[in-house]
Amino acid sequence: MGQLGEYIHSVVSPGYDFWKIFGGDKEAGLPLRPEADGDPRVIRESSYMGGGYRPEFPGRCDGAPRGLLDFDIDESPAARVAASEWLRWNSFIAQYPPIRALRDFIADHAGKAVGERIKSARAEFSAQSAIRAYCDSLGLDGSRFLWQFDDEPVAHFGRNLALYVEQRISLKITTDSLVKLDGEWLDLGDSRQADPLLISVERGELEKVYRVQARAYLHSLPADCTLVRVKARS
Repeated sequence: MGQLGEYIHSVVSPGYDFWKIFGGDKEAGLPLRPEADGDPRVIRESSYMGGGYRPEFPGRCDGAPRGLLDFDIDESPAARVAASEWLRWNSFIAQYPPIRALRDFIADHAGKAVGERIKSARAEFSAQSAIRAYCDSLGLDGSRFLWQFDDEPVAHFGRNLALYVEQRISLKITTDSLVKLDGEWLDLGDSRQADPLLISVERGELEKVYRVQARAYLHSLPADCTLVRVKARS
């Protein structure tokens, strides 16, 4: 198994029955600096979790010393896309009266039956002039579209530009959990929301916080620290 494998096993095995080094397929793998491809310290797993040969993908790996990785390869394009999305949305809604998120309408109807709350909230959300215009621009019937509480445009873009970009690019190099050098686990956390209809909203916000923290930690690792992605299952 080797020293690295023994360490991973000691950390992962208490919570999972099976694990394997896996950084992601093709462009989803960890991004290498161009000069690092071929370095013997680069980790590439040659088989899939269920068996079968897994080919290498140039410029990507499952693990490597932090100094051989270049997160900017993935983060810079993502930052440009995120900034463009945010600016386009906010320029669009600036033409209309102030807009509210779907979760605000859900909260307005607290005390009603679940089905009635959802129906009323979606109807009132869709009736906003900015949402009607947005749906028209996409060829959608907003009154029939099943808006989700944690993935509608008002909530999605509802933060300042810098924070929105940071949260979007944090998705590029982070995973659902992170084990720090001291053995501490970081993950998405548990929702404490009492309203069952708003649990998914809070989980989404918890994930954004976690991803930003995890990204900052990965960027802070020393150059000689080996970073490895692992896929595990119970």
